[in-house]
Amino acid sequence: MRPGLPRLRRKLPDNGGLVAASDPSTQPSRPDKDTSIMIRISLIVLSSAFAISAACAQQPASKPAMDTATHMKMMMPMNSDSAATKGYKQSMMTMMSGMPAYTGDADVDFMKQMKGHHQAAIDMAKVELVNGKDPEAKKLAEEIVAAQEKEIATIDTWLKTKGK
Repeated sequence: MRPGLPRLRRKLPDNGGLVAASDPSTQPSRPDKDTSIMIRISLIVLSSAFAISAACAQQPASKPAMDTATHMKMMMPMNSDSAATKGYKQSMMTMMSGMPAYTGDADVDFMKQMKGHHQAAIDMAKVELVNGKDPEAKKLAEEIVAAQEKEIATIDTWLKTKGK
């Protein structure tokens, strides 16, 4: 019999007789409304935790972090790379090896680091201009060169005014 459904008759052990289920003395005590809500919330939280645990268990293990030396080795141009890939890898290697040390000044560090990134974008765009075939990609590369050169000039002016 499911809980919450009315019982028509219940056998009592002390007198062996049958009593109507509507008799309050024979009904089990029920939790108050607040307790009932808390039980429901607890069950929802518990089932959610199980569902999340199961979903996480099915995720592939994350790759271990790559150390800098391994990453730099992967970026080294290889003989089997296409001319474009060699150019892209070389621009990234040049950027990474030429990045200035951090000073602790958020503004100066931002400007100096962005200058390196902008120069790498120019270098990569030039690789596209030499090796690319798609007119839209080449047009974007031209726009990147012009925009990044302008931004590098702005950065250089800012750094000069700050004595950096």
